[in-house]
Amino acid sequence: MHMSHGDIVDDIIYERNREITKIAREMTDVNTLMKTISEYIYQQSDQVDTIASNITIAGENCKDAVKSIEYANEEDKKNIKNTMIWIGVGVASSITIVGAIVGSIILL
Repeated sequence: MHMSHGDIVDDIIYERNREITKIAREMTDVNTLMKTISEYIYQQSDQVDTIASNITIAGENCKDAVKSIEYANEEDKKNIKNTMIWIGVGVASSITIVGAIVGSIILL
């Protein structure tokens, strides 16, 4: 079977149009993928902003916690000093009372 020049040209045009249609479909697919990727990036940028904000807040909370611990530590030191003073006063008072009792017994 022998094809005429016109048939060959028609086949070439048909094949060319088919390839162009295929490329157009693939370009549509690529465009859809690019839009999807763009949406993911946009969504993730919000998440990254949220994460960054949470990290900043956590850092501030840690600084506040360190200050609270330092304050509690200083208060504990003061309380220990006060306790030691009261123990000293108690011991001195006890010695004085015991001395007075012993002195009064000796005088009897």
